[in-house]
Amino acid sequence: MLRKLFKSQENNKNVSLGRHSNYHQSDRQNLAWEKAIELHASEAFLESFKNLLEFLKQEGDQDNVIFQELKDHITFTLYQGSVKLTGKYEPHTLQVQAKLAVAIELPEKMMLRLLNKNYEFEYVKYALNEKNEILLVLNTGLADAQPHVILRGLRELATQADKLDDLLSSDFEKVNIIETTHVIEKHKTVRKANISFLKNQVDKLYKDLEEQKETYEYLEFTRIYRIFNLVYAMDFLLTPQGQIMETLEIMHRELHNPDGQLEEKIDFFEHELKSLSQTEEKQLEKELYQVFYTFNLTPKIDVQTLREIIDNERQQLEWYRDNGHQLIVWNIVGYIFGYCLFNYTLPDPIKKLIYLYYKCLFPEYFQQLDELPFVDKHNKLIKKNIKQEISKLSKSERWSEAKLQSAGRLKLDYENLTKFAYSLLDIIYELEFIEYDD
Repeated sequence: MLRKLFKSQENNKNVSLGRHSNYHQSDRQNLAWEKAIELHASEAFLESFKNLLEFLKQEGDQDNVIFQELKDHITFTLYQGSVKLTGKYEPHTLQVQAKLAVAIELPEKMMLRLLNKNYEFEYVKYALNEKNEILLVLNTGLADAQPHVILRGLRELATQADKLDDLLSSDFEKVNIIETTHVIEKHKTVRKANISFLKNQVDKLYKDLEEQKETYEYLEFTRIYRIFNLVYAMDFLLTPQGQIMETLEIMHRELHNPDGQLEEKIDFFEHELKSLSQTEEKQLEKELYQVFYTFNLTPKIDVQTLREIIDNERQQLEWYRDNGHQLIVWNIVGYIFGYCLFNYTLPDPIKKLIYLYYKCLFPEYFQQLDELPFVDKHNKLIKKNIKQEISKLSKSERWSEAKLQSAGRLKLDYENLTKFAYSLLDIIYELEFIEYDD
């Protein structure tokens, strides 16, 4: 069902929506978790760990966790993005490692960085073996810990290793990443569309900032909405890895850093985006690939938090709408959606609703992907096609599993993109869904 709902044509078969996020656990996963807790309480540690691994297994065709149970131990492999974790569990010993890279040389700057990083971690640390392979290893003392503690340790190891392997190889010339045989190459059509989107949309951003210079100078903070509508859309639509992802994350952190002047930050954002757009296509292609995950990259959102994020922007959104600033309205709505996607794990149907908005906002990109068009050649919304997708979504298994409920029917205003954006925001604001703890 997920493949049917979230993936379209054959040449687009490897495209996924944004950062990995799994809001709802299956009945199988919930049962495995309950067993892991019960078995640990009765000191059946081996069986408890086995059920923990069963809990971590995602539903679908790709095996993110593989394990083998022997008489007195379990060996396992766990995938998180571009890295592979391998481990062995015995009742009183847990050994887990992720090989990040192999160093041809060991520059002092790199070693100092790794040493300093160790102080930031709670459960893991860097290590170096006799082959000059740089590892991230888990604290072996967690073997008899409660399942939720082991889970936190595995999550820290997996998520940190996934962030750090590409950065090591990009920051240091004589360091090569390893263990990437599980990485899925995107179809060439998708890679081409990804790169065109990045370069063309950055060009459009600069053109827009120049053509609307007077408006953006008068309404200064609207430049932030314009820039980060694109930044968050790039993260969601391209699912970049490595340096591209790191650049977007640095920009996000700087935006929400209370220190610094707005004008200086905007200059920094524009410089970073221009640098990305001027990167050679071969280099960009290296960071545009598909991977599969065990752990979410972001915490799960709840209904109240989602509504608070929308409420925080609604007052100025209404002012821009009522005063005829259509482009700014599109950017603010895109910013709200993108901010949620960048920072939180959302139920899949809500992600899909946001995806529909991006299809209206960036029609050229989806035309390259040969998806059902939502905008015609006169820049008018194609009501029939959008309603068709909304109908499929509301009748889908994922919608049912999330137990999504709305105060009214899913009524959208198709008169123009501004009214569509506002009505879609209202629908998402009103939705109720089952909330799950992280």
